[in-house]
Amino acid sequence: STGPNSTYAGLDAALAYILNPNASTPGLANVSVITNSWGGSDTNDSSWYTNLQVAQARGITVLASSGDSGSNPNSSKWVGTSTEFPSSMAYGAFGVTAVGGTTVTLHSTVGTADYLHLKSQIAWNISAADISDGGPAGSSGGISSVFSEPSWQLNTSANGTIQGAGRATPDIAAVANNTLITISINGHRYDATNATTGGVYDSTWGTSIASPLTAGIIAEIDHVLATQGDAPLGFLNPDLYTLANEEYAALASTPTTG
Repeated sequence: STGPNSTYAGLDAALAYILNPNASTPGLANVSVITNSWGGSDTNDSSWYTNLQVAQARGITVLASSGDSGSNPNSSKWVGTSTEFPSSMAYGAFGVTAVGGTTVTLHSTVGTADYLHLKSQIAWNISAADISDGGPAGSSGGISSVFSEPSWQLNTSANGTIQGAGRATPDIAAVANNTLITISINGHRYDATNATTGGVYDSTWGTSIASPLTAGIIAEIDHVLATQGDAPLGFLNPDLYTLANEEYAALASTPTTG
């Protein structure tokens, strides 16, 4: 996450710092996934271009939230779309995986057969009527006017919408609504500075939570791969779109507690 006074130069430096472990930061050598909960105007950045190649060479997955602006009707080139840097920055063999948000609703009647089973899942959004919850807002997505459409999108069903116009976001989505978060460093939990629920927990929403949630899943997968002597996942997008183009049965949803 970033503060209100963060600059691209500072964010460039932060990414380079993570990608260059040294004697004082040996733990950074174990990083397999980097998540970014920030975004700005769709643009290119030479430092990020270099650093993303470094990340791919090391097998590090780089994720970024797609944004919370929904479909922006004021988009200058692609009407009704909203893309942001760094989530839009992706090329054929390296780049960023853009993470959008979904709203997940579970069956909540205790004692019924479908308790905690999936009830519905839609694109995350908060209407203007929900201003007390920060609305209007919604999972951003669209077509970049800066980056061309990569081959892994061009050769999939996604191109039916993109039609070669440019790099489209998001690539994947995760839960973005009503999520409790906490901060834990070396086993110690810290109070959230803007906690609405008190203590160490904070209730939050948006693609800024969807991206780190996805990062946690990727980190778990990379850990399993490492125990088997296999390489980490690295740049996800080519495989994501290959999988999406395959025919698979609908995923089953089972309740999980604990």
